[in-house]
Amino acid sequence: MKQFLIATILVFSSQVSSQSNDWIFSKEVKWSEYPDQISKIEKRKRVDSILTSTTFRHLETNYINDSSFHFIDLNNDAKIDLIYSGYAGYESDRILFYINNNGVYELKAHYFGALQSLYFDKNGLNSFLINDYPCCAGYTHHYETYRFYPSKNRFGHIDKIACNYFTHLPNQPKINLQFITTNDKYRLRSEPKIDNTIHEENDRQFESIGNVIAEFPAGTKGVAIAEHIDSTGRVWWFVIIERDASPSFSIFHSGNNNEYPYKVSGWMSSRYLEQL
Repeated sequence: MKQFLIATILVFSSQVSSQSNDWIFSKEVKWSEYPDQISKIEKRKRVDSILTSTTFRHLETNYINDSSFHFIDLNNDAKIDLIYSGYAGYESDRILFYINNNGVYELKAHYFGALQSLYFDKNGLNSFLINDYPCCAGYTHHYETYRFYPSKNRFGHIDKIACNYFTHLPNQPKINLQFITTNDKYRLRSEPKIDNTIHEENDRQFESIGNVIAEFPAGTKGVAIAEHIDSTGRVWWFVIIERDASPSFSIFHSGNNNEYPYKVSGWMSSRYLEQL
């Protein structure tokens, strides 16, 4: 059944199949569902060859193990390709896609982060989801979706949604409502409650106002995917704001993989959100 895949907060696309348990913040690929398509002996041979090849310069070979190599046919050409997903000598894990070109592994795409979902169809790998997670002083996760075109062995960007690690997430997506803001400087918050306390210094090293993570002008569009009613009866929506929005204030920071505009997520009071 075709539906939206939401992994934590990321809408994958209407062409992607998924299971209901995709709403999990720490979700990662279950590699047992994608077993190696070569024997253990052959895998050992190929990994040994790979680790001595300059083709794999992206890997810090002193800190990797066989479990990070996944030999799978990605384009249905009966040649076993490779996904590397794991530590590579950087602060973030790496995800590397190699296509088998007559026995030579050619790097076609590489990303920072954790691979969270893979979707295959009759033509091979169709789409996948990455959590480009923050490190060091960072705090914004970027949930990114990409498309693979098997006939061309080419990768393309689909979508990206940002979520700060301290944002309170709903348990499950429950609604799907398009809306537009009707008030100016309408606030996006990290939790479904009003907190306007001024914090001049905090663990995120910037001046902030309570749980406000962004402000948007009237006319901003988005989609609500969950609802919460607080003790006062106020109705809150967990929303994803469209990427072309122009916030007057935002604490979201960019990710590591690309400069594509991204959507942002959090809680808004539904009082001045008009359904479309």
